[in-house]
Amino acid sequence: MKILIIADVHQDTDYVKKSFAACANFDQCVFLGDFFDSFKSPPEVSGFQETCEYLKYLVLNHPQKEKFKFCVGNHDMKYIYENRHSGSVPVRINPHYDCSGVTSSKIRLFRKEFFDKSLGDRFFIDNFRLAHRIDGWTFSHGGIIMQHLPYGHTIDSFVDDICVDAWKNFRMFNHPHNYLISDVGLCRFGNANIGGLLWCDWRGEFVACSDVGKQVVGHTTVVGRPGIIDKGGPSESWNIDMSQGCFGIINNGEFEYHYV
Repeated sequence: MKILIIADVHQDTDYVKKSFAACANFDQCVFLGDFFDSFKSPPEVSGFQETCEYLKYLVLNHPQKEKFKFCVGNHDMKYIYENRHSGSVPVRINPHYDCSGVTSSKIRLFRKEFFDKSLGDRFFIDNFRLAHRIDGWTFSHGGIIMQHLPYGHTIDSFVDDICVDAWKNFRMFNHPHNYLISDVGLCRFGNANIGGLLWCDWRGEFVACSDVGKQVVGHTTVVGRPGIIDKGGPSESWNIDMSQGCFGIINNGEFEYHYV
């Protein structure tokens, strides 16, 4: 199996297209989340509405859509959470899903492109996920550490059962597994001891371990080259969020990265 892994997009849709061009033949493509919000402006990146349209194209109409797996990122989550009945909602300080770059106008645009076109919660629950596991590797936006796993669960049951249950009930802040979505750790200026799957910080919180196994994550920007822990070992873990500077490939179980 050949797996293409695309890290945080942040409205740089050309990064996605360049990754496709560089790795045209793949069995599966995993997106690590964060399609939205950028510190750059058009034409360096796509506009917000254009990014919404491109994401819908990838999910609904792209010729290879059946090969795509979408992990949700913390920036995506903020807009998905606000994707409900339209109206004027101020951007407020919210301990659950508070992200830099989010504005009221972007929330309204997102609603216009998704909720107002009948693409509500079901669309995201059916097409996105908190984590994806295949070919001995686990993919998520921020990463999975042992503290995330409830007692008695393996990484397989965690991804297949716990993460699925949490995602189906993402609007329930009191859901027993909502911490996987909403917890922001102290090192990201949150009030939880550690961040959940959408917020886990590579430098301050992520710890590789053999019980979780091999992982590829994004979320925390790295400079120069991808981050690597335990290369060649049972807990080999990579961070490929290089500000749209590289993508990953897993070919027959072996990870490699390529600059864009």
